[in-house]
Amino acid sequence: VQDSRAIVRECPARDWACEGKTIYDYTFDEVVTYRNDPVFMEWIQSPGYTLYVDGSSDCDDQATLVGGFDTSIGRGFRLGAYMLDREKAEAGEYSHVLGEMGVRLPDGSVRWLGQDTVARKGFGWTPPEKEWFGPPNFLIVSSP
Repeated sequence: VQDSRAIVRECPARDWACEGKTIYDYTFDEVVTYRNDPVFMEWIQSPGYTLYVDGSSDCDDQATLVGGFDTSIGRGFRLGAYMLDREKAEAGEYSHVLGEMGVRLPDGSVRWLGQDTVARKGFGWTPPEKEWFGPPNFLIVSSP
């Protein structure tokens, strides 16, 4: 919680866009270097290990780190698993995971904004449907 609040300290109160972009930028620029999982193994490490010890991880590890930051400041969060690799999709496997910050808008609707620090396309980006080889799967960790 303290780390998350320190990251967004300069954001105005209740400014979810500033918070989301600041968390994205911090993770993208300051924290994590992309590293593949070990061969023949899906390795998932804790956000604390990524942040304080190793500083390197793959997409699912980075997504859980971003999710820890988001939920620590009271924002919604979900994991999105995408089939972006044709060969893996044909085997029923997802090839990419990213985090999405959830915000409740004034009209009561929910908006999910990608925080994909691996694709490096900017805060709010998610893979466009034309790149999918199957429907994405979402796990809501905390509702906005």
